[in-house]
Amino acid sequence: MAEEWGQVVIKTSDELMTEIKSAENDDAADFVQRLAAVANIDGAMLNDADSRIGDVVLKNGYALFNFSCSDWSRISAAFVGKASDIEYYFSGRDEYGTAEFFALNDAGERFGYAFDQGGDAWDIDGYEDEVTGKLKEWKSSVPDALKAAFPDFTDTSELMFYGP
Repeated sequence: MAEEWGQVVIKTSDELMTEIKSAENDDAADFVQRLAAVANIDGAMLNDADSRIGDVVLKNGYALFNFSCSDWSRISAAFVGKASDIEYYFSGRDEYGTAEFFALNDAGERFGYAFDQGGDAWDIDGYEDEVTGKLKEWKSSVPDALKAAFPDFTDTSELMFYGP
């Protein structure tokens, strides 16, 4: 399994927002299960997930945390694909060059996209335009209030485009 790193931003009940702060720099498995229950998804599929998190920053009603472990992409796909009653945003990379972006915004719109930063797809006409368009779509799904709270969250300038 590839090592992953990135950031997750959530917005949920005040009680869970406080609880995530207590999971800071630790395994957040209990928090993930409680969030799954609030978000109306089956937490059983997340039982074996490596859910360690780094520092947690609470700002303007959002919680942002960094991660550096192998399962947050899978956890995030589950939340964005099935959750309700929360907001959930993900920006992650892995050691093999994959970049992934997820969003479940306050309007209930869901977004997910992954691309290989260095694969053969860059040889295909229009692929760079597709990636650029999808990144713009992800950024537009992130609310202005979140962007104001964490302006660097939607910064994709460090991505390595090996295309033409």
